[in-house]
Amino acid sequence: GEVFIPLDGYTPNSLPDNSRIQIGIRPEHILLADSNTSDAIDATLVGIQDCGGVRILEARIGTSMTRIKVARDARTTLGTVGVILQRSKIRLYCNGQLVQ
Repeated sequence: GEVFIPLDGYTPNSLPDNSRIQIGIRPEHILLADSNTSDAIDATLVGIQDCGGVRILEARIGTSMTRIKVARDARTTLGTVGVILQRSKIRLYCNGQLVQ
């Protein structure tokens, strides 16, 4: 499924037709939230890795996989959660090139 993520300053008309659009965001800039939070999008946690003082969560958003970095003591269980992508930390790529 598709997931709509509003990006400030970008409109479909500002990008070339038939482009492959991707977003990039670091795992520490994705936050867990209640799924009923207004900015939250649904994600499915499919894996949890303990990495010393942090945990790395493997998550599916739509049809894409991503990782989320959380504190070791964060409550996490596999299944559906809400996540917030910090918009100021999202980078947009068009055909593999960073859009400035």
